[in-house]
Amino acid sequence: MEFLMDRNKINRSELAKAIGIAPSTINAWYTKDYKGITLKNLSKLASFFDVSMEALVYGDRHSLTFTLDNYSEAELKAIHDFSQYIKGNRSHE
Repeated sequence: MEFLMDRNKINRSELAKAIGIAPSTINAWYTKDYKGITLKNLSKLASFFDVSMEALVYGDRHSLTFTLDNYSEAELKAIHDFSQYIKGNRSHE
């Protein structure tokens, strides 16, 4: 999560306020190695950082989640179509 916070130029307090949780909750994640984090809070973090929950859990810094919260239906279709185009042009070595 440090990477995402650095990338978004946000500190723990700002993040807590942005996703509507107590700063002490985020501090507890750091001291308890994220044990006890709820799915609800994990979902809030994923939405805020525009990444999948899997990316937060497994550390994939390149995974993105595209939702209607940030994109129109036409934009989502274009993103989907482009991703299919890229996958279709992969080398089959």
